[in-house]
Amino acid sequence: MAKKFDPDKHEAKVAKALTEAQLARRRATMALAYVREVLKYTPTHPRIDMMMRNIEKEFLEE
Repeated sequence: MAKKFDPDKHEAKVAKALTEAQLARRRATMALAYVREVLKYTPTHPRIDMMMRNIEKEFLEE
């Protein structure tokens, strides 16, 4: 017997995933701001610059 589709159950899962994605984006934004602040007071480091560019690229793709 096939399981019946329960829209409420799936809606809750989607809402939870969306909340987690928004939280992850907020944390990444805070991390990016921190890196920018650190770079103001320290000499440029190629590895940090590369990581920052990758994070910024991810934000621009959305």
